[in-house]
Amino acid sequence: MSQYRDVLSDLHPRHQFHAHCHPCGRFFEVPVTALIERLGPDTPTTVAMQKITCAQCGGRASVNRGYPKEDGEGYFLRPNPLDKRP
Repeated sequence: MSQYRDVLSDLHPRHQFHAHCHPCGRFFEVPVTALIERLGPDTPTTVAMQKITCAQCGGRASVNRGYPKEDGEGYFLRPNPLDKRP
């Protein structure tokens, strides 16, 4: 049995990153495929979350991660454990 590692390549197939840029107020999603292309499949998820910035203003974004529930009603979200902002 292989051990689960919290790296980009081991995420749930429907996993999503939801970001909020505090400087400009923009909300956006970041596809896992884009993070894998830019950072590589073995990048720890928490490291990838710290590197997400806003394409509009360049500000650092706070990020939640999760995936859609099976019934389509909402998301299972996990906050970034390293994000200390209110």
